[in-house]
Amino acid sequence: MTISSTGDGLNILIACDYVPHHSWMSFLCWYSLTKNLPEAKIAVASHRRLMRLNLFDWTRKCGVPLILHKATDDDGQVQAALDHGIEKPILVVPPDTICVRDFAEAGFSPDTLTEITRLDTGLVCDCKEERVCVFATYPNGWGKFVTSSWINKRSCPFLFGVKYGQGNLTANEARIGRLWGAATPLFQTVSRG
Repeated sequence: MTISSTGDGLNILIACDYVPHHSWMSFLCWYSLTKNLPEAKIAVASHRRLMRLNLFDWTRKCGVPLILHKATDDDGQVQAALDHGIEKPILVVPPDTICVRDFAEAGFSPDTLTEITRLDTGLVCDCKEERVCVFATYPNGWGKFVTSSWINKRSCPFLFGVKYGQGNLTANEARIGRLWGAATPLFQTVSRG
């Protein structure tokens, strides 16, 4: 099957852990995918852990399949998705990844994707790089946002997006800022119990 520049024919698996920050990160990843690869089918997979918190509520409200599994490695996570009916081709993305443009705009041929693809340098770059790519990550933050300060917190940083999107931003950071701002009201609605 041919994959279109907007994701038709592609399944995307957001591969997470059952931790608070992966809930809001995976939401932002999902939101960015719906805006830039709107025809892709998206699912979220999370390692099943002791569930003291009710995370990933947004998936049910947004109609996104949530696969909780016991796999301990990446291959096991993909197998759990296959066992739950997710079909190949599958693009596996971590939750701290934002889709900032479609395949055509990035000059990327989706026909080069394999049956199971993990992000590589042809598809993804750090958001602080001035590089045209489909996906941007923010392990070191974006704008004035510092990712490490939000790890394992129960709260979500979306409401502070205006503060983070100040100063000199790369094109990828600016796109993350726009997506962040647009996703905030929706997350506030769907993340409530």
